[in-house]
Amino acid sequence: MISRDTFSIIRAWQDANFTGETYSSIYTFANTAAIINGVNVNLVATSILNIKIDSISAATNDTVYLLGNKSDVYFGSPNLGSISL
Repeated sequence: MISRDTFSIIRAWQDANFTGETYSSIYTFANTAAIINGVNVNLVATSILNIKIDSISAATNDTVYLLGNKSDVYFGSPNLGSISL
């Protein structure tokens, strides 16, 4: 299946910023084990898993990436697009 989502952020899993960013897909280019939202998952090389990600740890560094957007884009910050004079 081809993902047609557009993301503005890609981060290695160990560099995830769950405070300022929201992730909704995981990409891996190597077979690896991961714990996603508290569940053990075996990720397959070159796959994308579409799921809202609240927490993640993986068996390997630099092979698992999170795709997402700034939190303000999803939550509609009241300051988004406003002009202060």
